[in-house]
Amino acid sequence: AIRRLFSYARPHIAALALALILTAGAVALTLYAPILIGRGVDLVAAPGGVGFDGLIPVLWALALAVAGASFFQWIASLLTGRVAYRPVEDLGLQLTGGLHTADALPGEGIEFYDTFLRGQVGHGNLETAIGIILGALSVFALSGIFGV
Repeated sequence: AIRRLFSYARPHIAALALALILTAGAVALTLYAPILIGRGVDLVAAPGGVGFDGLIPVLWALALAVAGASFFQWIASLLTGRVAYRPVEDLGLQLTGGLHTADALPGEGIEFYDTFLRGQVGHGNLETAIGIILGALSVFALSGIFGV
């Protein structure tokens, strides 16, 4: 069952790999921020007063590190969401025969489908499937990274 589940995620493996690389970059920048803060404290507490000439570049580096970590985390979350949702969408299209528009839906028209919660028509709860795929990908990705 797991192999079949990952067969739907395989076309999106590049996005998952990029998300892991970006996450590692975000962690590195997050860990670098306290080092920069320590350098700034050393410059402020230095004998002879505050070394503003050295403090300004440290503050710029700190701002860039925080902005870079935030940006990397944001892009990684977008990619992870893509890896979670796209296989479920592909599976849904496979199960429904590739219906892409509301006009192609069988039945009594779009009003019939408006009575259901999102994801409940035809093939079960999509949100649950997305959660299972995202959880499985996270567990396997983390176990590969940390050797658990």
